[in-house]
Amino acid sequence: MAVPDEEEFDDFLSKVNDVEATIKGLMSGEVSLEELEKKEQKIKKVDEAAERRRKERERQQAEAEAKAKQQAEARAAQEEWKEKNRDKLEELKRDYYLRKARRERWEQFRESNRSRAFSDYYKGWDLFEEDPDEDLFSGDNPAAVQDQAAFDAMAKDVEARTKERRGKKAAADKEKESGNAAFKAGQHAEAIAAYSRAIEFFKGDKAVFCNRALAHLRQRNFMSALEDCNRAIEISKFLDDDFDRRPPPPPLLKAYVRRSSAHAELGHLHDASTDLETAAAMAAGLPAELEEIKRLKRTLQQDVAAATREHEAEGGVGSQETRGRVKELLEALEAPGKAAAALAELGTLLRDSVACRIALRQAGGVRQLLVLMGGGEAAEVAALLCLACLERRNQLELHLCGGVTQILRELRRVVPPAGDAAPPPDARASAALTPQLHLLALACHHEKVRAEAKRLAIGEGALERLVLLLTPDVTPPLLSRAVGAAALLATLTSGRGGKETLVAHRASLVGALARHVASPHPPLAEHAATALGHLSVHPKLRVEMAGGGALAALLALLHAPHAAAAADALLPNALAALHNCSLHPAALEAMASVATARALLPHVRGRAPLARRAAALLSRCATARREVAAELAAAGGGVEAVARLLVDEAAAMGRAEEGAAKAKAAREAAAKAKAEAQFAKTGGGAKAEAEAEAEEAKEEGEAGEEEGEEMMVGALVRIVAACAPHGGAARATCTAGALPVLVALLRRPSPLLQGNAALAIAECARDEVCLAVLAVQPVVPPLLAIAHEGKGQPQKNAAIALGRLSKNQHCLHAIRENHGIEILARAMKGKMAF
Repeated sequence: MAVPDEEEFDDFLSKVNDVEATIKGLMSGEVSLEELEKKEQKIKKVDEAAERRRKERERQQAEAEAKAKQQAEARAAQEEWKEKNRDKLEELKRDYYLRKARRERWEQFRESNRSRAFSDYYKGWDLFEEDPDEDLFSGDNPAAVQDQAAFDAMAKDVEARTKERRGKKAAADKEKESGNAAFKAGQHAEAIAAYSRAIEFFKGDKAVFCNRALAHLRQRNFMSALEDCNRAIEISKFLDDDFDRRPPPPPLLKAYVRRSSAHAELGHLHDASTDLETAAAMAAGLPAELEEIKRLKRTLQQDVAAATREHEAEGGVGSQETRGRVKELLEALEAPGKAAAALAELGTLLRDSVACRIALRQAGGVRQLLVLMGGGEAAEVAALLCLACLERRNQLELHLCGGVTQILRELRRVVPPAGDAAPPPDARASAALTPQLHLLALACHHEKVRAEAKRLAIGEGALERLVLLLTPDVTPPLLSRAVGAAALLATLTSGRGGKETLVAHRASLVGALARHVASPHPPLAEHAATALGHLSVHPKLRVEMAGGGALAALLALLHAPHAAAAADALLPNALAALHNCSLHPAALEAMASVATARALLPHVRGRAPLARRAAALLSRCATARREVAAELAAAGGGVEAVARLLVDEAAAMGRAEEGAAKAKAAREAAAKAKAEAQFAKTGGGAKAEAEAEAEEAKEEGEAGEEEGEEMMVGALVRIVAACAPHGGAARATCTAGALPVLVALLRRPSPLLQGNAALAIAECARDEVCLAVLAVQPVVPPLLAIAHEGKGQPQKNAAIALGRLSKNQHCLHAIRENHGIEILARAMKGKMAF
């Protein structure tokens, strides 16, 4: 209990005294009761007023405290908001100075390129639009604001600018999606418009420029495509700073590839080649992209060869007279009564002269002849265009002038669909269709024409009509038309894309082609076999071929008497189809027979590519069925012949690699000499470019020939491995001198070849004589390397080979010296049979 202080005690005593005096006064009569009540009322009022004043003071104090707290919270929130916007301001400031530095780099680049081609592009378009933050950070004291109100206003401005930027980027992304949808629908003009709107909202998206470049290419706006590719590359260099990133951003790689296409279309073949080399260097480690770039390189090489041939023809003796005469004949085609003679003379000139074929295109003759082909001389004009399209550039010109569409529509008009009761066309139109089919098949040798023809053929119903032309009984009058239809089918079924569209026609398509692979007319049989080879790439089409009569027809070619005469043209295509079909288990079961092996063995000793394809198919048959391998082991030296061929092919592969290495060294030396000459001539100005060319020369190689040799060697090794367990096949392999070759193949970089060689060695090591020969070969170290570092079947095969070699004391000692006992133990633990 608290003790009262002296003042409180005195106050209490005074009150006690007052009460005592009041009581005495009442008793003595000195104080009346009415006076006492008045006094009490007065005291009560005073106390109530005091209480009200106290409560008012408390209320006012509480309100003051709440207001002070609210003001403190508001001040804290304001400080937090200011700090947050101050960070935004600093970020905006930092981004501004980064953009400024990049702009300065861009301006230096633009100044250095003003003297180059397309200078209007560098003058007319600025990579950097007017910077909206210039007013915030320019001046004597950029972004330094002392006044609080001014800072608050700037912070709000920063927030508004950020919101505006996000809105523009969102609008740009929406337009970009619209452009993508339009492009996929084939509406290229609409796609260009949508991409252009996206660029108006936001200039810095290199993917939009790259997409618009592709749309421009489809519209044949090559200059515009070139400019858009340049912009995409420069955005990567100067805005995004991801030019040196590896793997590269997809839009950057696409920009180089598409710029190469634009350069090629404009005739800048050197620039196109340079862009493809740059793209190939960027795409290292991206197999799919590299394969596409290699395909484009091959196409470009064909364009370069065509341009070179054309240049030589234009500069030849009498080129002016040739062009003049071709122009006169084209004019004569329009004159009444002179057309027949002009067509005949043009045919003679085009057949004998490259310069005439070039002059025809340059004079607009391809377009003129296509117009005439729609008239009464359609057959003669189509035959003339076939001669003109012996030149590669004329093939593309035919398409650009609408020739592909014209021929497909004529096919649709002349050949009604199955079951249609429409009246047949007149005989003249039907006869004119034959040379037109040959013309289109010839024009499709050009990759771009082929791609467009495959796309257009779907809409025109061309496949089903071409199948109708391949009737079971092709009479001599219709034989040429059937050949043209088969040739066109072989073209339309080629390539990787578009196979899904053929699945719906697989039964009729495969059936029609199978009927003619054994045709006594070699061109028809060849085109039919080629088309079946193309179809056999797709799994569903392969199933159709395995279940129908196509497989039997292709196998029959191996025994056909006329096949030997046409082996160079027919059998390689048939063997390619059979090899693809062998990927289907039922088809492999049907073809893996002793009869097939006997028919294939002579072709293995033939010329490439027939020998490679025969060896590949024979290896699959021997691996799939023991009876085939046993037959080869016993077939009058069949395995020994294969082993000797393996020795020869391995030596040829070594010679090819040695020749490629020498050629590469010569190219490098030539490139280095060119670099030094340019450096001396320019005083260093072209040093970087020359060094780049030298580096490109180092990367070139003779890959195609080497890969073909390795495929042949791999197939022969698989045959040896399959046959070695049977009869005296292992010893025959040893007699042929193939064991050292197998040991050498263990050091090849291909894991597949390593695994097959290891398996062949393991099988041959069962024989005592072979084991003794292998013991003196350097076979243990490469097998140990494969067993340690390899994966899957090659590793397993190497372990099996080591286990069987360990039966020889010399090999066992070598295994121990190389710390290979662990590998052998692991193989035994895996219950591998030695």
